[in-house]
Amino acid sequence: MYHALKAKGYSVGKKGVYKLMHIMNIQGLHPKRKINTSVPNKISEKYPYLLKGINITRPNQVWASDISYIRLKNGFSYLCAVIDLHTQEL
Repeated sequence: MYHALKAKGYSVGKKGVYKLMHIMNIQGLHPKRKINTSVPNKISEKYPYLLKGINITRPNQVWASDISYIRLKNGFSYLCAVIDLHTQEL
């Protein structure tokens, strides 16, 4: 908007462009605000790491899982992965 007005010979600042856009009921295009899914809930309980100091020596002794979010057009989808920590197979 600013550059189009300047090309036509008008001298308009940021506030002037905002006011004109408001009068014409138009909005600029800008990226959507990102949703931070990694912030833990403050009231959730924190659990200790139970595998500290344990040697993993055989398959099926310890399994681990993780849940990730995948952004889609309409929101999020969940991806769950489960892995054997000894063989590192899914």
